[in-house]
Amino acid sequence: MQWTVRPINAEARAYLRLRLFRSIETSSRTIPLALGLPLTIAFMVVAPTLSDDGRIMVLWVLLLPSIWTGTVALGLVGFAALMGLAMIVAQVQDRVPRAGQAFYVVFTCFWFGPFMAFFTLVALTGLIAPEDTGRPRWVWALMVASGWLSVTFCWAAFRLYGRMLMLKDDAWNAIKGWRPPTGFDGVTLRRMLGLPPFLASFGRGTETLAGTYLLAALVGLGPFGMLFLPLILAQQAEDGVSGGETAILITVAIGFALQLLGAGRLVTGVANRLATRRYQAVKEWDDRNPIVFLRAFDQDQVRLRARGGGIAVRMAPGVANARTLDELLIEHASPYGPVIAIGDPRDPHPPFGAARVFVRNAGEGWKDVVTALVDASRLVVICPNDSEGVRWELDLLARQGSNVQLVVLANPTRSREANLAQLEEIFGSEVTEPVGRGQVPVAAFETAPGEVCLLTARRPGFPHYAVALNFGLQTKLGLDVKAQADPT
Repeated sequence: MQWTVRPINAEARAYLRLRLFRSIETSSRTIPLALGLPLTIAFMVVAPTLSDDGRIMVLWVLLLPSIWTGTVALGLVGFAALMGLAMIVAQVQDRVPRAGQAFYVVFTCFWFGPFMAFFTLVALTGLIAPEDTGRPRWVWALMVASGWLSVTFCWAAFRLYGRMLMLKDDAWNAIKGWRPPTGFDGVTLRRMLGLPPFLASFGRGTETLAGTYLLAALVGLGPFGMLFLPLILAQQAEDGVSGGETAILITVAIGFALQLLGAGRLVTGVANRLATRRYQAVKEWDDRNPIVFLRAFDQDQVRLRARGGGIAVRMAPGVANARTLDELLIEHASPYGPVIAIGDPRDPHPPFGAARVFVRNAGEGWKDVVTALVDASRLVVICPNDSEGVRWELDLLARQGSNVQLVVLANPTRSREANLAQLEEIFGSEVTEPVGRGQVPVAAFETAPGEVCLLTARRPGFPHYAVALNFGLQTKLGLDVKAQADPT
């Protein structure tokens, strides 16, 4: 075997930041797309209590269609036009390679970035000489902080998307992962609202599930809304507190408090439980060959943390939450086929992730079930250890040989040496290329007969395993994915 060792530290950092920017991007669509009608009506009710600046701010942030119209009826026409335009842009991003990344580079470099830099300089001038402005120093300090955060975000976005434009195609695809194709339908709308991509694999009948994930996304908007508080406070400090602006301030503060109290995590947990319950019946409506996940049962509770990314990534709701391998598989592997695993007989309640097959009879019956799953599989993902059951599964895969597409994930609870030794045993050859100092294995898979790719990282977390899984899936199965629609 000829080994190729490839570090994926940079790709994992880009993956984590991309999750942050996707979260911010979709938050700019979530409120007007999901709540356009009630917010338009609410605006017409509270508009008389807002100052001119406050009214403009609400229109710009939440009710863009009303800027063009001024009435509820025409506002809905503008809302529909905005949604259609966003879908067309999504279509272009899908069909023109890297069009989305190029757009963000131009947007942050030539418009939003310079604008926020100018805003920060003006606020800094007011902070230095507040007596010339009539506003207290603390207001200008908040505005400087807000502008500085925006400029920092623009610089980070420019660096990320600029680098992604320079990446090789396989690295770029592994970072962004599979995304459902866009069309003028509910799948595209769910994608634009920032709902999990794996919902496209569920097909029809997911209204309650999608609505629950949307509620979790709305609760998570609190931290992003906090960025607008300096602007609101600045207007209040100058003109006094109006009823509408007080309502906005209270709403944003409540959203932020709910997020701090874990409301977003709670609602996401409810959505995950609904998804788990529905996904257990995946074989009833998805007849494609399965993606089989083999592991020791005690790995079901091992959560992988995010490594690096900065404070912005850690504060953003849901971006850096610790995740299990199960969760990564349902997100990234479910578009290729139903993800199936043997259930732990000690725990009848499956975790969020692969659909469980429970073997009721004691003894060696589970081996027949695993053999049948492997024989029918499109791809097998295994995270091995030295347990007796996993050793038997490795022997089964060795007997199957090239008849099975295999991606091996290094066990995150084992040492570097133990994982390397087991990978060499699985592929029947010693690693022929030096593994960098401080680098530990993350995943390995054959790229061609007699050629193995070993992915490594310094301190692996869930972003490294997500990128490695995407590398393996896309190398083995390609990028042409058609999600199976639920016929119910």
